[in-house]
Amino acid sequence: MPLMDHLRELRSRLVKAVLAIVVGTIVALVFYEHILDWLSEPYTDIRPQLEAKGIKTDLVLTGVGGAFTFQLKIGLISGIVMASPVWLYQLWAFVLPALHRNEKRGVLLL
Repeated sequence: MPLMDHLRELRSRLVKAVLAIVVGTIVALVFYEHILDWLSEPYTDIRPQLEAKGIKTDLVLTGVGGAFTFQLKIGLISGIVMASPVWLYQLWAFVLPALHRNEKRGVLLL
């Protein structure tokens, strides 16, 4: 395959992977409250035990845009995780044609 065809293939795979991540991020931002509750559940479970020992704990976000930035980070990381089957498949589909038969077999055995 010529170089330009490889670059076109790479571009199309990257576009599909990025679109999947964007869709995953939007879904994660819609369900931000649920994701945050799930992530902070270990903290909320142990908080009464810490307060019983006299340790005062609070979750604190600092800075002017701290809460907004935190929400975007949670959304983006969750979007990457949710879209991982798509972008991992795109990565694999781009690399697979370059492998020889015995290399493909060796990877599939893992």
